Amino acid sequence: MQHDHTEVVVLLPSLILGPPLSTQENSAEDLVAEILRGNYPGIPDPEIMYNIVDVRDAAMGHCLALFKPNLDGQRISLVAGKANHSEIATWLHKQYPDNPVKGFKISAEEMKNNQNPAIQISIPLMGKKYEMNNHKSIERLGIKYRSVEDTVHDTAKQLKKLGVAP
Repeated sequence: MQHDHTEVVVLLPSLILGPPLSTQENSAEDLVAEILRGNYPGIPDPEIMYNIVDVRDAAMGHCLALFKPNLDGQRISLVAGKANHSEIATWLHKQYPDNPVKGFKISAEEMKNNQNPAIQISIPLMGKKYEMNNHKSIERLGIKYRSVEDTVHDTAKQLKKLGVAP
């Protein structure tokens, strides 16, 4: 009797940003939209560090994993790089200088007092550094990542196009 073997590869995407297809917001896109709207009260102090992957690269990683041999049992992180909140705000301000992007520091207490759900979800991340390694995804899958800055720009551009952000 022959037994078929099902191979399993676990792909672990980091915070997924990139051009959304619809106006239905999610927490990742909300971060960019709220910064562009001026609803994010400032730069969290201590900073928030995000590991980021573009949605298009995450999709490509899944497609590549289907056809690469010898990946059975592997856990592979999908992460293009890191950016902190002040870098993201700076990039968005340069891209859209007329938007009310706030660049001043705010304390954890000020963050806690703000009732915006997009801000509340970020509070547990303040001051924490989560490291993700993309070596396996580059070496084993052969993935070539977009830059984090390009991903943030493309996210903002599409959010504006869809009318989700001003």
